[in-house]
Amino acid sequence: MLPLNKPLRKALRKEEGAIITLNLEFDVDFKIEMPDDLEICLADEESLLEQFLSMPKSHQNYFINWLNTAKTEPTRTKRLVMIVNAMYHKQDFGAMIRTNKS
Repeated sequence: MLPLNKPLRKALRKEEGAIITLNLEFDVDFKIEMPDDLEICLADEESLLEQFLSMPKSHQNYFINWLNTAKTEPTRTKRLVMIVNAMYHKQDFGAMIRTNKS
């Protein structure tokens, strides 16, 4: 059972309690393109790149999407530094964000 909120039901033109069929497929072609600047920073120390690549692809994607959403170059640079530090401390994305909140 998968509950759907009212806006989604409306978009599907389904009433509350209606039955719908959902097909899920495994994305075997899922690839993550690592930005060049991130790869260069992580490649400075082999262990950092290994740490990043050892994470599940979904976790790698969190870091990459977050980096790519930076609107200015100083923000992107700050995020690169945070990602490198996170790999050094073997932190996942959530731990990195919590550590840098203060």
